[in-house]
Amino acid sequence: MGTLEFIATVLGYIVWPGVVVVLAILFRSQFEGLFERLIRLKHKDTEIEFKERLKKVEATVIESRASPPPPPEITLDDLADVSPRAAILEAWISVEEVLADYLRSVGLDPKLSYQGLRRLPQEFQEDLSPILTPYQELRVIRNKAVHASDTDLSPEVARRFIQSAQKVRGVLLDIAVQ
Repeated sequence: MGTLEFIATVLGYIVWPGVVVVLAILFRSQFEGLFERLIRLKHKDTEIEFKERLKKVEATVIESRASPPPPPEITLDDLADVSPRAAILEAWISVEEVLADYLRSVGLDPKLSYQGLRRLPQEFQEDLSPILTPYQELRVIRNKAVHASDTDLSPEVARRFIQSAQKVRGVLLDIAVQ
């Protein structure tokens, strides 16, 4: 093979891809419209039908938007099995929410700290006296849970915390009703 033949062969390999790239750039806008209208593409044994598959996907997406599946019902006890720490935090949040509602209803700051609760006027302290000590103990346990990992806490500890939190929450609800 001579030098001229070699150059001709190399140019043959280089020119065709270059021509294709130049044509693609020149006719770019026509190609964009072509892909939108493309229904079927067939090459040897492979065949792709674009529009029908796209319609199926769109119909599926529309159906799934129309009726999303209901979220699974998870209780705090179920959560305690998966993440004791999360169960403790969720139980604590429910206590805080009820306490904040009570404080709001009597015209007090709903974000009072434990020390703030201890310093309330006598009329409010009497109402809250049944829960102040359990509230403080739950708060301490919650604080420790925040800094612990799930492996440091057992589901049983979380369940006991949940039960205690529900009792404190119940007393708070009773106080709020009075």
